[in-house]
Amino acid sequence: MDKPVSDGPFNPGVSAPSRDEPKSAFAGTAIPSQPYSKPDIRDLQSTANKSAGEVSDKAREAARNVAQQTTHLAQSTAESRKSEIADGIANIARALKHTRSNLAQEDTSGLPEYVDKAAAQFEQFSGYLRGHEIREMISDVEQTARKEPVLFLGGAFVLGFLGMRFFKSSAAGIDSRESAMINKVNT
Repeated sequence: MDKPVSDGPFNPGVSAPSRDEPKSAFAGTAIPSQPYSKPDIRDLQSTANKSAGEVSDKAREAARNVAQQTTHLAQSTAESRKSEIADGIANIARALKHTRSNLAQEDTSGLPEYVDKAAAQFEQFSGYLRGHEIREMISDVEQTARKEPVLFLGGAFVLGFLGMRFFKSSAAGIDSRESAMINKVNT
């Protein structure tokens, strides 16, 4: 037979199903006998608002952490690339000095002086890259762009052109190495 589940305020008189009756998923669930009162609803709203606020705060904190980690990773990557670029520029300066010494032995037209000045500029730029942090360099570029916009745009064009040439030549080198590896595997 049926026996009461609880004598509590939410389910007076509710009885458990007998062994012969099918059991419902909600059997024995406390069902309020009266609708919630306004103070109960306010408490629920307050609890929901607090929970939503906590979730929002945790999401903001997680986003801040991800942003900080990403910034740190980008800065460390930029610093390591900066060092590689400085080394490459120093190599260009050395090559120009070597070229200058060869030209000085054969040429008297003044070209060696220009090559020497270019080598000095490359050395100076390499030293600048090594001696400054990325943030300082960005600030310097911004100041130069404000003071000399034509110079800045011209420099951006030249750097873009050189970068394009560099990437094209790098891609061609990669393609030729891949072709060589494929031919080696096929033979």
